[in-house]
Amino acid sequence: MAAPLLVLCALIFLLQTHRCSGQSLWSPRAVVASVGDDVVLPCLFLPPRDVSGLQWTRPDLDPTFVFVWRSYEELTGLKNPAFEGRATLFTEELKHGNISLKLTSVGISDEGTYRCSVPALGIDSTVRLHVVAPGSSALVSVEAVHVWSSAVELRCQSEGWYPPPELQWLDSEGRALSADEGPLSADEGPLSDPPRPGPGGLYDVSSKLTVKHSGFFTCRVTQSSTNTSTQDTVRLTDPRKKTSEGTLYEETCDH
Repeated sequence: MAAPLLVLCALIFLLQTHRCSGQSLWSPRAVVASVGDDVVLPCLFLPPRDVSGLQWTRPDLDPTFVFVWRSYEELTGLKNPAFEGRATLFTEELKHGNISLKLTSVGISDEGTYRCSVPALGIDSTVRLHVVAPGSSALVSVEAVHVWSSAVELRCQSEGWYPPPELQWLDSEGRALSADEGPLSADEGPLSDPPRPGPGGLYDVSSKLTVKHSGFFTCRVTQSSTNTSTQDTVRLTDPRKKTSEGTLYEETCDH
């Protein structure tokens, strides 16, 4: 009797292995969300089937659990407090193998790699959440006029970006101005402050440009990762003229 029993056990093992071998989880590599928006992190069970136990985690957090689902109910006691009231499943879709996670009111701290898994089957999938924030329109202002040195100081500012953007000054021909090229001398090049994080981890950028000639000057702020840009242009008349003799500059916005 021992031999037939061993054969039966082996057959059961092979059948279970075959049944599970074709099961997997699918997620996209990355998802992008703007600060303040809601986002869905897709995760699909293939082939579709009812899922009674699953979990979402983020390995860089402590505790790592974003959402835990066992025996058709959430185990709230394991959830990281940062996701309390913000992380949910589409419970009506679980029977179709949709175990995607919805996050509401996305913030900078939500950026990271998330893992959805079905522990009972030993399968998982990961998706990277990138968080972005397009900042405010670039704004150029005249900070100071030095009549004695025929110089005008321009200041450009833009706020509320993530990731940090790049700031450039351009001349009338659209050429980038720096300390060692363009119509500026070495000590008149742009002086840019390092991007600094403000409330909520968003970055502000600021730069000063000193010029001694007339023309159009453009400040352009670009976030290459999202292909987002904003710019502002001012037209300076002859800086050697006193402000009482006429208009020194005019703004020609281009956002």
